[in-house]
Amino acid sequence: MRYYILTPFLILSLTVNAKTKIEKNDSLGTMSYAVNSQNKYIYSRPKPFEFITVLPRDYSDFTKKVFRKEQFLNLALITSSTAILIAYDQQILDAAKHFGSAIHLKGTSNQTSLFKESVKIANKEIPIEFNVPTDLNSSFYFIGDGWVHTTFAFAYWINGLITNDYRSLRTASEIGECIFTSGLATQIIKHITGRESPYTTNVPGGVWRFFPNQKRYADGTPHYDAFPTGHLATAMATVTVIADNYSEVKYIRPIGYTLMTLLGFSMLNNGVHWAGDYPLGIAMGYVFSIRINCLWSCFARII
Repeated sequence: MRYYILTPFLILSLTVNAKTKIEKNDSLGTMSYAVNSQNKYIYSRPKPFEFITVLPRDYSDFTKKVFRKEQFLNLALITSSTAILIAYDQQILDAAKHFGSAIHLKGTSNQTSLFKESVKIANKEIPIEFNVPTDLNSSFYFIGDGWVHTTFAFAYWINGLITNDYRSLRTASEIGECIFTSGLATQIIKHITGRESPYTTNVPGGVWRFFPNQKRYADGTPHYDAFPTGHLATAMATVTVIADNYSEVKYIRPIGYTLMTLLGFSMLNNGVHWAGDYPLGIAMGYVFSIRINCLWSCFARII
């Protein structure tokens, strides 16, 4: 088994063992964590399956907060950066592939299956498969895989159960919440925009098929699901949740953003995404994560 599979557990170990004073308040059902000499975070224990039951509230809050006039500059920045990148998508993709070739980085995703089963639902076989990469470029691409972020959530959850650590449990719940919220939101937009992935097209910049026939979408998904990137949305959400909850651990964001950069490059090198797919996906992952974190984690100043 490759070493990268242990990465979530390494980051878990480095975060949960951070030197932090913990106080439990049984009357309020909370734990407080002194992240520095002035500030502390206060957490309650998440309810079972809370990360799923609160999804309607998450989407409601998201739409209320994002589409407001004070967010105009942020929306304009996302829109303009997306438009500029789309205009140069083919040149950026070609340059990434050329660089990948120059450093002998394969432009394919090569994975081997560790687990493969199928579940029959309504007379249809639904495959459940766990693959792991077998080369460097595929390892970079695997950073954005749902299994990686699910493993992060599972690792924090197990630690929280064993140590009765509310912050660890809340981190696990928030990661799970972000996986569902950002994942569903990006899928909805993908099903509306219908943009071709680079490796399936001969047209510079790919073809956009707005509001595609959903049967054709299901039968030929790569021809429709490039925009926006779900991989970077989920990665951004996971990095932000962990970094915000363990703010005393200063290296989480540098490590996380470095890994996201490698992921972004690998998706260009693989021909899975265009650069123009990135700004909206990253922004969605970030906004969902900070909204969820603000709702569940209470910040207090130590007097």
